[in-house]
Amino acid sequence: MNSQEKHTIMGVTRITSALAMTFFLALLCFGQQTASKVEPPRTVDLAFQPEIKNPAYPPGKGPVILVDEAHNNFHTAVGTYIPFASLLKRDGYVIQRATAKINQKLLQSCRIASL
Repeated sequence: MNSQEKHTIMGVTRITSALAMTFFLALLCFGQQTASKVEPPRTVDLAFQPEIKNPAYPPGKGPVILVDEAHNNFHTAVGTYIPFASLLKRDGYVIQRATAKINQKLLQSCRIASL
């Protein structure tokens, strides 16, 4: 084998090694990204109903609390936040679900915003 053939073979070997390393790194990165998105199932404890002996406000007469649900939110007042929303309602607060883009007028309609 002359030096030109040897150089060509070594060049091919280097390219093959580089491609293999690139493929390995891409696979490793993709695997890490996929693994990081795997979450355990989330459940809602609908039995969570702590006693409120002295509600802060009469039913439905408290401040409005705006819960942001306009951005494909995972937590919503009718989803995983049900126990929280229920607790606030039983304490007299009014829960308002924001299913449209948050704007000044919407924020002025509430006293508290949960974003």
